[in-house]
Amino acid sequence: MQDCLATTPDSPIRFAVLRQADQALVGTIGFHTISSHHGTAEIAYEFAAEAWGKGWASACCQAVTEWGFRLRGYGRIQGTALESNPASARVLQKCGFVLEGRLRHFRRVRGVPRDYLLYARLADSPII
Repeated sequence: MQDCLATTPDSPIRFAVLRQADQALVGTIGFHTISSHHGTAEIAYEFAAEAWGKGWASACCQAVTEWGFRLRGYGRIQGTALESNPASARVLQKCGFVLEGRLRHFRRVRGVPRDYLLYARLADSPII
């Protein structure tokens, strides 16, 4: 993982995920809604359809989560997944995130309020 260009401790951080063979962009992953005061961050990722089901998101999520705990000092990292996107929820589960609840009408998707599932992992929690 290469260094990031975040300008302040609470600046969002995004990493580009490149396919090794041709350096084509296949996704992004990083943190937003960072609170250095509370030691928390929210992880988010987007991958091209060609990368789905190949383990890229899980591997990147695990690496970025560990990076956040070890190098950024976060004590809690959370992530959300649309209720209608079980694959995204499974990525978080595979990386040791625990379901904490449903966030009703949390974000709008194409102008429509949607429910999200909230997952979190603590720095001292083992991967289950």
